[in-house]
Amino acid sequence: MRGNQIVLIMPTHSSIMNVRHENDDLTERKNVMTVSKTTRLLEALQRGEELTAKQIASRFEIANPTATVSNLRFAGFAVYANKRTNSRGDTYTKYRLGRPSRQVVAAGYRALSTQGMSV
Repeated sequence: MRGNQIVLIMPTHSSIMNVRHENDDLTERKNVMTVSKTTRLLEALQRGEELTAKQIASRFEIANPTATVSNLRFAGFAVYANKRTNSRGDTYTKYRLGRPSRQVVAAGYRALSTQGMSV
């Protein structure tokens, strides 16, 4: 097949997309990869977006946003939950990606050491 090959590489997936350019209207795709909902959420957080649980649920179609955020945390990402209050007095939480402080990293190492793990 003539044309360009585009290789998409993700941590757990890779795919090849063959594109034909002979008549500019024919595009053949093989093994097109779908990006997971969690990956799309992580990419949004990495771009600096701050999102509420409702925004995460509707934008990424994630049924349980807090569980997904917990999974990202267990995967090693520092996802912070910041409480906010609007003008009507309603409180809500906005999630953002950040860098953990030295105290947080130290607490993690202490927690691991109490479980008998050496780091």
